[in-house]
Amino acid sequence: MLFRMNISLPWKLQGVLSLLLISVLIIQGCQRDLKVGTGEPMGIIETSHAALKIITEDEGIYRVTSDDLKKLGLGGWMDNYSEMRLYQRGIEQPYWIERRGKDAGIIFYGNKNQSVFTEENIYWLTYGSHIAEKLSWKISPEIEDEKPVENAEQIKNRLAVENGYYAVKHLEENKLYAPLVEKGEHWFWDKIFAKQKKSYPVILEGLQKGGGTLRIAIWSATKADYNPDHHQIITVNGKTIIDKMWDGDGRRYLAGEIPNDVLIEGENQIIVSSIGIEGVKAEIDYIDWIEIEYPRKCLAISDKITIHANQAQMNISGLSDEISVFDISDKRKIERIVENGKNKDGLFNFDSEIGKQYLIIGSKGYLTPKRLELAQIEPDLRNISSGAEWVAIAPNDLTVNIEPLMEWRKKAGLTVRSIPVEIIYDQFGYGSPEPEAIRQFISYAISNWQVKPKYLVLVGDASYDPKGYLGNPETNRVPTFLIQTFGSGETASDVKFIELNNDTEGEILADLTIGRIPAQNDEQVKTLVNKIIQYESADLKKNPSILAVADGQDASFKGDAQSFIDIFKNRYNTVLLAPEAGVTDFAQKIISNIKQNDFIVAYFGHGSISMWGKDELFSINDVKELSNLKQFPIFMNFTCLTGLFSHPTQDSLAEALLWQKNGGAVAVIAPTSLTLASDQSFLAQPLAAAIVQNPKATIGSLLHQVRVEMMNQGAGVKDVLETFLLFGDPATRLMVP
Repeated sequence: MLFRMNISLPWKLQGVLSLLLISVLIIQGCQRDLKVGTGEPMGIIETSHAALKIITEDEGIYRVTSDDLKKLGLGGWMDNYSEMRLYQRGIEQPYWIERRGKDAGIIFYGNKNQSVFTEENIYWLTYGSHIAEKLSWKISPEIEDEKPVENAEQIKNRLAVENGYYAVKHLEENKLYAPLVEKGEHWFWDKIFAKQKKSYPVILEGLQKGGGTLRIAIWSATKADYNPDHHQIITVNGKTIIDKMWDGDGRRYLAGEIPNDVLIEGENQIIVSSIGIEGVKAEIDYIDWIEIEYPRKCLAISDKITIHANQAQMNISGLSDEISVFDISDKRKIERIVENGKNKDGLFNFDSEIGKQYLIIGSKGYLTPKRLELAQIEPDLRNISSGAEWVAIAPNDLTVNIEPLMEWRKKAGLTVRSIPVEIIYDQFGYGSPEPEAIRQFISYAISNWQVKPKYLVLVGDASYDPKGYLGNPETNRVPTFLIQTFGSGETASDVKFIELNNDTEGEILADLTIGRIPAQNDEQVKTLVNKIIQYESADLKKNPSILAVADGQDASFKGDAQSFIDIFKNRYNTVLLAPEAGVTDFAQKIISNIKQNDFIVAYFGHGSISMWGKDELFSINDVKELSNLKQFPIFMNFTCLTGLFSHPTQDSLAEALLWQKNGGAVAVIAPTSLTLASDQSFLAQPLAAAIVQNPKATIGSLLHQVRVEMMNQGAGVKDVLETFLLFGDPATRLMVP
């Protein structure tokens, strides 16, 4: 490393200072264990031209070697490691430098990620304080633990075990999705009905003599006009530990003390019995997790052990060599209190503080990061002169097939730009694939770009199962916001991306139109892009038609459909199809009418993710017959759920219409939620009026105009505003003569 001295001093004094400086560097280089980082929040993170993302998943101590850095072209960082900084979600983290012979590396404590969007935790390793641009990240709020807080008596009992400690065996799987849960996570392990029994085996290792504690988290999905209306009995190895009755729906945390001699080494059986209550017709409980706290020998597994100290000195067996002890009681201020410890007579002992939590680890117990990646801090999205009116956000692999649409918009006079979503994550979201990063980017662009976005296209599917509990997490290409609605619980909302005023959330919409092309692959992108260009290139010779279809299950649907098409009567041809309730094979009549040159197809009635009406008036299977159309219509679904594009394993009707080649729809307005027809009318009729008043406008601008008019209309209308989404390009213009 070259140091240049520009101060004018006598040459002898310069030599003395140089020797002092070299001595300091030698001392630094020989220091085996250096803790760097204060743990204090940083409002703005500074990196050099390169920043390394360390992706972790499990909780524990991680090691990144100098060889890892060299492979990524960052080998020089270790030459002056005091310039390195480690961050996680905008907060500086402590780390330590370790040298083992010629090998060197950094070690740090990695937490379990609490995000609902990813299991991965991302740590940033940066070098130096001078960077091309500062990443202005807000500090993330801490996520509250859902578990109940222990009382003093519980803590006292836990510390009473001799020659061991109390370990926690936590059992949890995520198999069932419950969107109606109002607070907390929506994923559960199992469902149990009245009069049912469910068995859950648990393996306990290193068991010490003594009792324990059983805990179980339950969400009750039902309530009745009886008090109480739920009754559960939970046994461990045949011994009743919990016998609890309660009233109403919602979360419950049940706990009971396990007597001595009930637990056994190896497999134990936990049985949950839903007893049922006379007069209660339905009792449904979702099991979230089960855990047993039990006395355990101080025996390390995989060269590491995490314990709550219950003695002034802890003795641990099963460790290798070069043992370190970390105080992890406060995950925000990890402390290394022992370094390079040794075993004595097969045991490692250290002075501990009763009640604190420690991680004790041998040289073979360090975790390896899931992967290492260079952060994408170029191109700089904060460059205010690089704006655009039409912006597409897509995963890297989907950007190629969006280019023909970009060129088409450019010919129409718009400035355009395509941005890989991965860059947005890095520059506005700590590297984490979450929708808030996209919203922060949009907010910045609206406020700072010289050319501000007018049309935003999200290119990529999303999922309410981003972690892949039910399917492939790769279906979550561009994540959406998961919001709580009045009628259907949690569902997807892209409208939240353009609600940029957090102080008046849900009331202030940006002057920006948004649409989504919910594609999982490049072929789907290519299909819709070709349809949009073909649609806007058409030379229409005659006035197109408006088709409305009404569900016969309720007479009010026909009235809603009639009111809709009446708005168009003086300008366009209109057709109303209103079959009787119970009719079958009506899809062919709908298909036949669509082929007659309809440019808007609107449906009013009941709906589900894959079809119109309880009578299956039109479904995903019927979309296949919508081919070789003279004109691709815009479909408007004034119904429920036909736009639930966030389903992890099933396409919605809206998606099927988009992917139909040479047919289907060029754009779809459809809901991701359950809402009432009376609330949907606040969207349907104003949208029809807006089309009549400005038939040459873009579909995005028309929908945005109506959304602004819908604000402050109550909970039901708010759900319509936020969950009726535009699938397609918002810059698509209505094609009329």
